[in-house]
Amino acid sequence: MTDKRIPWNQYFMLQAVLLSLRSTCERLSV
Repeated sequence: MTDKRIPWNQYFMLQAVLLSLRSTCERLSV
């Protein structure tokens, strides 16, 4: 593990983007 970690706010932003992308993919697949 490196000492360099992404800020929490950036981490949550990435999570939100991934969730939104996943939800849109699920909607398209259905």
